[in-house]
Amino acid sequence: MKKVENVFPGTMGYMCEKMFSAVEHIDELTLGEYGATGLLNVLLKYEEALKERGISIETYPGVELTFKEVQYPLKKLKQHFLKEITLEKDEAYIFVHFVREKMFALKNMARELDEEFAAA
Repeated sequence: MKKVENVFPGTMGYMCEKMFSAVEHIDELTLGEYGATGLLNVLLKYEEALKERGISIETYPGVELTFKEVQYPLKKLKQHFLKEITLEKDEAYIFVHFVREKMFALKNMARELDEEFAAA
């Protein structure tokens, strides 16, 4: 069976760095949007990978909470980078930091799920 962890690309840190860069430099908003869109796509792939295993985001409360927590700031960051809304620089920075931590937490949870399924 495919590993759920594999939906998290090796470029995930790079995507976060591009968002940090876009927060600092207004002329790099396109790179920030790339990062936000990329991470939103990772969330979709994560949800699909779990469904392929016959489970859902809601199956594990920790996964569900982290998944839901990261969606709001990611959507707001994407809107900010697309100039649909304006976030204060400090707000955007905090959102990016939060998103990075939560995305890597989801990746670790995916690794644990893979280990559980391999052991079963």
